[in-house]
Amino acid sequence: MAYLTIHLLNLNNIDTNDLMLKIFSGILKNENQTKKIAEKISKALMHGDTVLLKGKLGTGKTLFTKFIIRSLFGNVDVTSPTFNLVKVYQSSQLSLWHCDFYRLKKSSESEELGVFDDIERKITIIEWPEIAKDYFQNDELEIYLDYFSLSSNKRNIDVFGSQKWSNRLKNLND
Repeated sequence: MAYLTIHLLNLNNIDTNDLMLKIFSGILKNENQTKKIAEKISKALMHGDTVLLKGKLGTGKTLFTKFIIRSLFGNVDVTSPTFNLVKVYQSSQLSLWHCDFYRLKKSSESEELGVFDDIERKITIIEWPEIAKDYFQNDELEIYLDYFSLSSNKRNIDVFGSQKWSNRLKNLND
């Protein structure tokens, strides 16, 4: 019988800030719960932060973003940027770019939109970020939304991030 030897990484040589940690996992039973989690995340956001929203069509990525934006900017009109690709929300103290990369065909198109220009001066929320993965720094907050079941409005949510995000989002489990 052959034995399989597994070599584990020497974790002493890895910067734990680069590791993606599961920060939160749960079931969103209704829009009110979705709003509550989105608002908690919004309070932890600051210029230079990027949030990646992943999930199938119709799982609530735009709704989640709407609750983040309204928490930061008040009762503003928030629509999906699917056709115009980017919507900018601005106040005297805050800039947020809401991006939807669903229709992009190649990663360079995301760069052409200016999304990654002066990224440290804005909050960037990207739906369908997979096409632009080469532009990310492994410091983004990743939120996965999925159907709990096709026959209900419930959603599964998983939130991943570096140690920085884990520290800033300790209240998600409250």
